[in-house]
Amino acid sequence: MSDTDQNPDFKPDPSLDSADPAMPTPRPISFWFLVASGVLLLLSLIWMGSVGSQIASKSTALSEVAPKLPAFEQYARLAKLTGLTPTPLERGTTEPEPIRGTSASDSLGAIFASFAAFENTRSEGRLKLIRPVVSGVEMDSPAYRAGVRIGDEIAAIGATDIGSVYDFMLRIGDANDKTVAIVLRRQGRLFNATMSVADEQVITAQNHGLMFATPRGLNVVSRLEALRLAEKFDRDFIQGVSSSWRGVYIDSLGRLAAQLGRYNLSQRELKADDAGFVSVANFLMWHHDQFQRAIDNYLADLQTATVSQAQVLSMLGDAVMGLVAALIFFFLSLWFHFRRAAREAEVAAS
Repeated sequence: MSDTDQNPDFKPDPSLDSADPAMPTPRPISFWFLVASGVLLLLSLIWMGSVGSQIASKSTALSEVAPKLPAFEQYARLAKLTGLTPTPLERGTTEPEPIRGTSASDSLGAIFASFAAFENTRSEGRLKLIRPVVSGVEMDSPAYRAGVRIGDEIAAIGATDIGSVYDFMLRIGDANDKTVAIVLRRQGRLFNATMSVADEQVITAQNHGLMFATPRGLNVVSRLEALRLAEKFDRDFIQGVSSSWRGVYIDSLGRLAAQLGRYNLSQRELKADDAGFVSVANFLMWHHDQFQRAIDNYLADLQTATVSQAQVLSMLGDAVMGLVAALIFFFLSLWFHFRRAAREAEVAAS
């Protein structure tokens, strides 16, 4: 008779015959290696994505670095031009077309022709009302050596009659010769005189030596004188700019010159001390200083953005190495886990 038959209350210990089906089966170590490698792979992918996002951001920032070239609004505030009325633009345009030429020299010549037009428009109305009566003669100048004295009136230059200071300044600027014949009126009488310079020079608006009683700040620039000034500006300023930036410099100046030209009519009644009176010489100096500062700031910003991008790119190598290591660890863990599962299946089948 068995123990069960002898003792009806006896219950066999289930742990002796089979495992409790409610008790969870412990995971093998290969499973936990696989989980750990999966987490590591996920973190590596997140790291790689973060580095890629930073690289894209830094690349975008680098591509957006550009020189902040001088803007006409800056000069308008400095020269207090806000109260003046600019010439209206054509319908559908927001700013005048920049002054350009077929080459750098042509562009610069066109720009200085625009400056000449600005000066002449402002001066013409007032200087045409002033007779060309000499108020001063520089010592040892071509005019002084020709016998011109204070009180003389310039009646003609060559065969061209002169009726105003404006006419004289426009004509003398285009003389372009080492000798210039003039007709003087002194005490009602006319007589001839000749201004001359050394063989290697020519008579210009700057060296003739005659002075007139004109409002301060008013200038007249002839066509030839504008070309001379453009050449001098090229030698004194543009050649001092890095060759890679000269085209940008001239284009920037052409854009501002076109915008300045919109104010020439509103300058006609202003005096040199009035707010809003534009000195072209000061305008050129302001642009030169602002352009140089803009390029210096641009190069500094470019270097900062380049260094920042290089730092992020250096992180890419670490991220790639981390991802490769995580992939190797993951696939080894996966291989080990399935190999162990296959062994257990073989044992169970035997």
